[in-house]
Amino acid sequence: MNEFFPKVIKKRDGKKALFDIQKIKTAISKAALTLGGRDEEKAVEVANEVARRLNNDFTLKGAIPTVDDSNAMCVTVLREKKFDRTADKFEFYMLDRTRVRSGLTVKKKSSKSDITDQMLLVQSITNETIEPFDRKKLAEALEKEYSLTPDLASMIAKETENNAYELSDKYGTKSYDTQFLRRIAESHLSMMGIPLKNSALAMPISTVESLVIGNSKENSNITSNNPEAVNLGIAEYVLKQYNLRKVFSEEVAAAHNNGAVHIHDLGYPQRVYCSSHSVEYIKKYGLDKIVSNLQNKSHPAKSAMVLNGHIQTFLASMQSRYAGALGFGFLNILYAPMLNCPEILVEGELEGKTVRLRKDNLEAMVEAGTVSYADGTPVPYFKKTGEVRVLNKLSKKEMRQIAQNLIFSASQNAFSRGGQTLFIDFNIHTGVPQYMHNVPAMGPGGKYMLEDASGNIELVDEAPRFKGVEGDSRNGDVVHPSDGRKFITYGDTRMVKTSQEFAIELMKVWEDGDKNGVQFAFPKCDLHVSKEALENPDEREVYDYGCKLATKNGSTYFMFDRDGAGATLAQCCRLKEKVTDPYLLKHPECIRFTGFQ
Repeated sequence: MNEFFPKVIKKRDGKKALFDIQKIKTAISKAALTLGGRDEEKAVEVANEVARRLNNDFTLKGAIPTVDDSNAMCVTVLREKKFDRTADKFEFYMLDRTRVRSGLTVKKKSSKSDITDQMLLVQSITNETIEPFDRKKLAEALEKEYSLTPDLASMIAKETENNAYELSDKYGTKSYDTQFLRRIAESHLSMMGIPLKNSALAMPISTVESLVIGNSKENSNITSNNPEAVNLGIAEYVLKQYNLRKVFSEEVAAAHNNGAVHIHDLGYPQRVYCSSHSVEYIKKYGLDKIVSNLQNKSHPAKSAMVLNGHIQTFLASMQSRYAGALGFGFLNILYAPMLNCPEILVEGELEGKTVRLRKDNLEAMVEAGTVSYADGTPVPYFKKTGEVRVLNKLSKKEMRQIAQNLIFSASQNAFSRGGQTLFIDFNIHTGVPQYMHNVPAMGPGGKYMLEDASGNIELVDEAPRFKGVEGDSRNGDVVHPSDGRKFITYGDTRMVKTSQEFAIELMKVWEDGDKNGVQFAFPKCDLHVSKEALENPDEREVYDYGCKLATKNGSTYFMFDRDGAGATLAQCCRLKEKVTDPYLLKHPECIRFTGFQ
């Protein structure tokens, strides 16, 4: 650089930049060119003189010349050298740019804009503010968002400003919205090979039309095109772009875009992957606390069939929060108290015999006129002597009906995520694990069952637990009352047998398949195999049926519970979780886990 020229110049945004005499020469040449002048040597001569005077008038006096000082000096030197027409053109251009700059405004939307209005595509002018265009703010935003150097950010902001001036000159436009100016700036970034970050997440109309008319083959579980599948396709298309720009690093995004890696479930950035839930929780609380999007709530189920309905509603409601599978642990075990459950039996005499009849059956008989509570009628007289509540196990036929309803309903639960069938895991056990033997069984209505020596049962809300020093294996075990009554536990032989019978009935449904014999892809049968499954005859029977099912249609997923404390729960195709917390193991209503991806 010439020692008689200024070293730096102050720009309009207050920042200092290296003095560039080439810019002065170019500006003078452009002004002359509009008048037909093409003498490059004269342009260089004028530019050099301008630089020397700026140096003398400012730099040597300890001041820094500004862009406006430089422009004014150009006009002065041009007039002194008798280039008046060029000076007039330069001055007109300078004043016109100043006029346009002062009149150029930006329309900005309020940061408090209603998201509902945005989604309805409603624009409210009351939420807009008009501000003067500030190149400095644009440069700072580019510098921050794209980690640009100050000089590069300023250069792009300047180019954006110039483009806006040119459009204003050509079309008379004085006000631009921020998105339009951002697109101009991003066009410069793109030409420089800089990946865009905060541009609009767009989808071509042709792609939308392709989704509406045809259907994407990306997800094989969506078997038919439907409006919900179209919605999912559009949402995933946009959210994939969001993920690649805002969630993953530039290196990972580039690897995905180039095909070096594939990011699974890229369209689900706001969902967790899968989750294991507790049948016991639904039994205890019904459809109340855990499913927040249900307007109407349900009491705890009082029958296995109603529990089936609660589980299906729960799964359908929860699916919108997950990208993958939902499932339940200890399914057949926790169902046992709903299949072998307290039933009110009416004691009395009927035709000279002492009998016990189920209360609902007796009431149906009275209503049908086959028996009567009154003596002296044409039909047999039932003389009631009392009532008891005792365990009454459903027949295998009734259990099969419960199993069919549970599996068929779960396999046909296809209401969200594009109308695809839910990914569901049912964890089935050949017996009751040792850590659950002293856990109180929860029966109908979310109640625990307290049984006296004669088999009469009282339903209670809570069952006290043993609390000893940390590490005591009895912690969490049920504490029986001192009056001789006992809480029915999951280790009760009646509950164990019922859970095993229900496991086999479930596997028979999996074995038969649907009306056409087609295998159930979901829910999956995750059969847990432990040492006891091979050594205990009753557990071996369940295990053998699981092997039979596997040879029939491959529905069995074998889960090997290796030696060591804790429970192994499975979800989806590749996730197992070991639960070892003693409290959780003895409070099954609290067991749940989530897998993140």
